[in-house]
Amino acid sequence: MPDRPILAHKIALFGSDEKFIFFIKDIKVPYMPAGEGIPVDIWEIETFVAVARTRNLSHAARQLHVTQAAITYRLKNLERKLGAAVLDRRRGMRRITLTPLGEGFVPIAERWLELWEETQRLASQGHRRALVVGAVDSMNAYVLPPVYRALSRIPHFHLQVRTQQSDELYELVERQEVDVGLALQERYSASLVVRPIFSEPMVVLRAIQAGPLESTVHPADLSPADELYIDWSPTFRTWHERWWGPASSSRIRVDTAQLLLALFTTSDQWAIVPRSMGEALVHGGRFALQRLADPPPDRVCYQLTHKRPRASRALSIRLFEECFQTCLGQASLATATDRNVTPSSP
Repeated sequence: MPDRPILAHKIALFGSDEKFIFFIKDIKVPYMPAGEGIPVDIWEIETFVAVARTRNLSHAARQLHVTQAAITYRLKNLERKLGAAVLDRRRGMRRITLTPLGEGFVPIAERWLELWEETQRLASQGHRRALVVGAVDSMNAYVLPPVYRALSRIPHFHLQVRTQQSDELYELVERQEVDVGLALQERYSASLVVRPIFSEPMVVLRAIQAGPLESTVHPADLSPADELYIDWSPTFRTWHERWWGPASSSRIRVDTAQLLLALFTTSDQWAIVPRSMGEALVHGGRFALQRLADPPPDRVCYQLTHKRPRASRALSIRLFEECFQTCLGQASLATATDRNVTPSSP
C-alpha cells in the first residue's frame, strides 16, 4: 500500500506503572500498516532520539547509561512496532544514517519525549502550584525580589525565574514556556494580554567623587563620551537622541544592568538607570544619584500573560498578581513625584 499522511497519530506511552494516551495533531507521518496499533515503549523513543542526535550507537549508549546491546535491542523493537526500518544498516557506513522514515519520525519522537517528560513533571508535583516568571535582568535584580520572596512562602508553590530580553519574553509567553513575562516594550500580540504593571522615573547614576554633586543635573551638562548606555525602551531612545543624537560608536553600549556595573571604572562615567536600580546601588557606597532637569519618560514595565493560560497555571498567575500588588502596589505605575531621589551629595 502506498504511503499516505496521517493527520492525527495516536501515541501510547508506557512508563513503569502508568499508561498515557496523547493525540499529536497536524503532524504528517508515513502510513505504517504493519506496526499500527502496537504501543511503543518510552525507552525506545528515548533511545531513538539519542541515536538520531548523536548518529553514533556507542555515544548514545554512554548518554543513556546503558550497553550498546541494549541500544540495538530497543531500536529493533521500535522498528518492529513501526513496521519499517529507521536506521540505514548498509555495510561500509561508518556513521549512523536514518532512513527517510527515520528522518520523518525525529520531530514526532522529540515531541513525544517532551510530552512524557512534562507528564512526569506534573506527576511529581502532586498538589504543588507551579509558575515560570520571565523578566528583564534589571526587574529581576532590583524590583521583583520582594514578590519572589512572598511567593516562596506559599506552601507547595514551585517558582522558576528566568532572565530574558523583552523581545524573547513575547515569544516565550506565546509558546507558554513562560507563564508571566515582564517586558520593557509594548507590542501587539493576538495571543497575549499586555498591560502596564509598573513604572518608575529614570535617574543619573555616577561614581562617588571627591567633591559634592548637585542634586539635579541638566542633560546638556553630561558628556556623551563618558556615558555607559543601555537602550531601556523606544521612548527612552527617542528622548536620548533628542539630546545627544544617535549613539555613536565611541560610546559604550551594553544590554544588561550587571554588565553596566562592571564597566564603571572612572569617576567621570555616568549612566541613566531606573530609580529602583539606582537606589539599590547607592546603598553600597560606591555610587550617587542625580535627578535630570529634563528627564526622559518614566520606564514602564508590561506584564505579558497568555489569553488562554493552561488551567494548571491560572491560579498561580493570580497569586503572582496578588503578591505583586501587595509588595509593590504603592510603586506600581508610580510617578516621579511619589518618592524623592536619594540625595547625591555626601
